[in-house]
Amino acid sequence: MRYKLIALDLDGTLLDNKHNITDFTGEVLKQLDDKGIKVVIATGRSYTSLQPKIKEYGLEHPVICYNGAMIRDGKTHEIIFHKTLPADITKGLIEISRKYNIHFHGFYKGDFLHERVSEHSKFYENLSGLNGQIVDFDLLKDLDFTKGMFIAPHSALKDIEREVLSKYSERVYSAFSKKNFFEDFKNLSFFNLLYDVTYSVKWFFFFKFDVHVSLIRFTYSPNNNNFIIFINRGFNY
Repeated sequence: MRYKLIALDLDGTLLDNKHNITDFTGEVLKQLDDKGIKVVIATGRSYTSLQPKIKEYGLEHPVICYNGAMIRDGKTHEIIFHKTLPADITKGLIEISRKYNIHFHGFYKGDFLHERVSEHSKFYENLSGLNGQIVDFDLLKDLDFTKGMFIAPHSALKDIEREVLSKYSERVYSAFSKKNFFEDFKNLSFFNLLYDVTYSVKWFFFFKFDVHVSLIRFTYSPNNNNFIIFINRGFNY
């Protein structure tokens, strides 16, 4: 079977501990491209923060970002797919962050918005390479955020998780992307998103799915058209 597509997460998978793609990995990506195998990035990052990597390594195929809330063409930057949090849920997340006095930021039309400067906002700016905009969420007319994120010590985030899930579990997908990052976005099927960017019925996927899973191998052969999914070790918090 000739593989047609590889989907890769960035942090903890494609990138090393210094958040770089090693020379060896870069060469492998080039060889895959030369063989006509499409490399699709599937990540929780915003599209803006991906730009340096996309340009550096010529990753011009569709990009799944914001944990699946958006798909964009890596070459033209066209938005192929976009689902936002309903405004009432975004408002509820903001209220929860204020209740617990915990940092919360949201992504709106590519911008990283938060209400005040803190050690957590500075940490995220340094990590993502993005410059946040300070706003009063109460004054925003549109709260249809692409994704929301809480940053705090893990013990505090567990309280946030319980409250978010008790109120919105059927409408929101929530995940610990890191021990001190708790993210919320529109409830989506990640596998359907991969289907949306696939060009053939014969696929190879390798990506990291960050929520409560250990190493999983899954093989399926519908009508003898094979696809194989490898999900590498996620975070079990």
